[in-house]
Amino acid sequence: MTTRKARESQEQTTMRLSEVAQRSALRQASQSQEERSTCLARKAAYRASLRSMLKNAQRSRMNAQAAATAFASRASETHHQRFLRNAAATAKSKTIEALDRRRARQSRDAAATASARAAETPLRRSVRKATNAATTARSRAVETFDRKRARQFRDAAATATARAAETLLRRSVRNARNTATAARSRAAETIDRRRACQSRDVATTARSRESETEL
Repeated sequence: MTTRKARESQEQTTMRLSEVAQRSALRQASQSQEERSTCLARKAAYRASLRSMLKNAQRSRMNAQAAATAFASRASETHHQRFLRNAAATAKSKTIEALDRRRARQSRDAAATASARAAETPLRRSVRKATNAATTARSRAVETFDRKRARQFRDAAATATARAAETLLRRSVRNARNTATAARSRAAETIDRRRACQSRDVATTARSRESETEL
């Protein structure tokens, strides 16, 4: 009897120990899975930060090398080379920009010019017109006959393109504005200025006719 009870208590103790061991193994397995996931996440984040730091360092090194090369080349270039490089960069940027961006830039420039014109005083307007006239006169005085002919052709082509693209309403507005401007200038000019203007127009017409006959 005593031996049977001892055997039963030993079997119960063994079963209880095995259950405790199983629960402990399951708990350790779950804990190790969570710890493994956490460790893998930390390693992945560390590797990503290392790759990002390496890419940033390589990019900074490449940018520094490119900046040093560009600085050396720009330091050794002449004024004419710098002018050509800036002109090429400006032409490239204007070529690759989209049509809507070009129109937005033109509208923004036109608005800025209009606001500046509206805010300027009559004295500043007179000074600006005199400066522009003097600059134009100097450039026209030094240009050759071929450059003058090319400029006239270019201006005529631009005017023809603008005339072909404008609507009927815009043409009417332009004609009315030109008529009003001409009427104001005619009313303000004296007899001597009118005769001088007529003589100048006649001379211009004669020169254009001579150039047409040469062509």
